[in-house]
Amino acid sequence: MSDSQATTRRTIFFNSEPQLLVPRSVGTPHESTIDCWSVREVGEPVTDSTLPHGTVSYSIRIEAHVS
Repeated sequence: MSDSQATTRRTIFFNSEPQLLVPRSVGTPHESTIDCWSVREVGEPVTDSTLPHGTVSYSIRIEAHVS
């Protein structure tokens, strides 16, 4: 492949504004693919002792690889 034929592959994405949640149960975060889009839940533990035990910073990430 010549330099003029090379393509650059990038990832475009959107992260929703994180929300603090205390889930009722801990399960596997949802992840699915719709056409070229990957949609997944992200829950990161929060280590703030003033918040209830099990609080997570929850958001949704949508991304796709483009060239």
